[in-house]
Amino acid sequence: MLQPPVHLYTTILSFFWPKLTFDFLTTTFHPLVAPIPYLQLINLLLCASILSLEYPIPLLFWSGSDVDAGESSSNDPRSRRNKTAPKIALAQLHARIETRLLLTLPLAMLASVLVYQCAAAGAGYAIAWAVWGWAYVEGEVSLRAG
Repeated sequence: MLQPPVHLYTTILSFFWPKLTFDFLTTTFHPLVAPIPYLQLINLLLCASILSLEYPIPLLFWSGSDVDAGESSSNDPRSRRNKTAPKIALAQLHARIETRLLLTLPLAMLASVLVYQCAAAGAGYAIAWAVWGWAYVEGEVSLRAG
């Protein structure tokens, strides 16, 4: 839970001091960080996606009571279903472990290890990836109870 804010902080630092982790071996990847900060922007987007998974906005979750009072008298189930479908889909995406295991954590780990300032965050993501993988192997498939 603490790794995404650290990643955000180090990504902001990397905009001011662009440096690759392995730049002592080769200078081939220097165009990724300067003059246009491609790798820093990728890190920022991945950090924002992980922050949105770890600290979700409460409005994304459907409680079943967000139907307007004027529409509650309607007997047409399609009108209510169409308005709540995106909220339900986003809540289900947030609750799935596969989203973290296959999409966000590996990409964020790779991108953050490449930038020198974010290497510690990449190590934290590797540990989180191992823990989420262990939970998945043990049978955990959702973050919701029940």
